[in-house]
Amino acid sequence: MSIQTKMPHLVALALSALTIHSAHQFHVDMKQRIDQQTTLIQAREEWNNQQAAMQPLKDKWQATMPVVEDLIDQYRIIQRINAMQYNLRLNETGIVIADPTPVTYNGKPTGIMRYPLGNQGANLVLTASDYAGAWQALKELQSRPDIRFSRARLENEKGTATLYLENFALLARTDAK
Repeated sequence: MSIQTKMPHLVALALSALTIHSAHQFHVDMKQRIDQQTTLIQAREEWNNQQAAMQPLKDKWQATMPVVEDLIDQYRIIQRINAMQYNLRLNETGIVIADPTPVTYNGKPTGIMRYPLGNQGANLVLTASDYAGAWQALKELQSRPDIRFSRARLENEKGTATLYLENFALLARTDAK
């Protein structure tokens, strides 16, 4: 067989090899893209599942922690403390609210602002009609996520149960409603 008779067979063989190689490379590329898309879809689904699992926590966060925008003045800050709910009296005259400061954890912002306030220096002083009521109010105040104080003292001041909350602060979240 001469080269001229073999030439069409060689060209056909070369084109077939090129076609097979191209088809194989196309298959490899498409499989890689499909795998990447599958990985992205799985990551997105996992993220959605995590967000759904966190929704009750987010709802609780929004229900129990006031928004900074709601605490625009002294009246609303005092109203948020809601001392009367605990049968406590708060002498509102003399209350000083220090500048709010952001709360950080490990140097990173938490999305919470701290509003320090007191009516006797850094202390917030509240009175109750009796010790049992003051003690119960203290327990309830300690359980509130939007209230922080470093120490509490209960004293008898002129026959009145007086509760001293040291370094008292009201906390508020900085994210929108």
